[in-house]
Amino acid sequence: MSRPGRYYKHKVTSREFIKKIANKCDYHQYEVADMLYGLYATLYDEICEGNSIEFDRLFILEVKDTKDKPMNREGVWVKAPVRKTIKFHLSRTLENELRRIAKENA
Repeated sequence: MSRPGRYYKHKVTSREFIKKIANKCDYHQYEVADMLYGLYATLYDEICEGNSIEFDRLFILEVKDTKDKPMNREGVWVKAPVRKTIKFHLSRTLENELRRIAKENA
């Protein structure tokens, strides 16, 4: 097996995430898994309804409609069917923390 590259970052799986939360909060893993999968289902339902989701110190998920774009060579605006997209924004608290860490590592 080859050594991970310089830019290799470990991805935390759902299982590892559940174990970390269970150990930190002194719950059983199945209880944390039930809560986490309930959170996933609720997020999915809210996004499908077109609602925005905001976690105070983490991120904001906004559901927006796509805009018309010039698609032909003459630059004429062509009507495209409206589709939903999800915009992801970091919270200011998290963004400032990541900038601080990047500045320390530079």
